[in-house]
Amino acid sequence: MKHEKIQPRVKLEPELEEIAGSWPTAKRFEMARKFARWAQQLKISARIMSADARGGRHHQRRLRYLGLRKASLN
Repeated sequence: MKHEKIQPRVKLEPELEEIAGSWPTAKRFEMARKFARWAQQLKISARIMSADARGGRHHQRRLRYLGLRKASLN
């Protein structure tokens, strides 16, 4: 019988393969959660930096009008 070279079921980008190529399953799940958190933080910080670079005003949310009767309940 002739043995053919088995193709890996999952192919990662080369940079990611360098980093995570030897990680076991549990570590991949753990790092995926960490990278997702980091990606979210990077997106938010990039939006803030972009707004600052444009010189945009910092918008504050306006509070909804609250009648005196409801306000007195607080």
